[in-house]
Amino acid sequence: HKLPSDGMIHLLDCITTEEIVSILSSSLGEILKEENSAGKSNEGSDSVFVSLTGMRVSPEQYINRIVRYTKLEKSTLIAAFILLDKLRACTSFYINSKNILKLILGACLCSIKYNEDDIYTNDFYSKVGGVDLNTMNNIESSFLELVDYSVHIKKSIFKNYLNFIYTIKESSQDTQEEDSETEAENLDE
Repeated sequence: HKLPSDGMIHLLDCITTEEIVSILSSSLGEILKEENSAGKSNEGSDSVFVSLTGMRVSPEQYINRIVRYTKLEKSTLIAAFILLDKLRACTSFYINSKNILKLILGACLCSIKYNEDDIYTNDFYSKVGGVDLNTMNNIESSFLELVDYSVHIKKSIFKNYLNFIYTIKESSQDTQEEDSETEAENLDE
């Protein structure tokens, strides 16, 4: 795989896949809230990503499903999130509850194909994502088009995201430890 390099490997080793999924899902939740509260929509945009029923599972459950069946590496998962941010930055495309899951699928697929050595067929990924093969192919090509076929990620950007994830993980652990200490103190009273 192409990411990461020496110094980043240590940080990646200190973070579990579950922690990455949790942190990225939480960040996606914040993006959804932000864009929904701003009333942003994708009127007239590429309908390949739109689900008429909206979310039937949470982004976290969906990402966990993708991780479980594809065995994607932690660095590839982070790269997929970077691609979602890249999509938001270089287009006027908004993430909402009707397109989030297919966008996650597209980002993961493009990230897997760029970063991983062992990949499956789109038929396999379509089954994992719960879409038919034609839709999977359209999701991939549309996602690539939206990011202008730019799936390369600079090491400095990857390192920034990795540091962001690690910082959140550490602050979360600090908060949990403080909560445990406060609980113990309250029991002593």
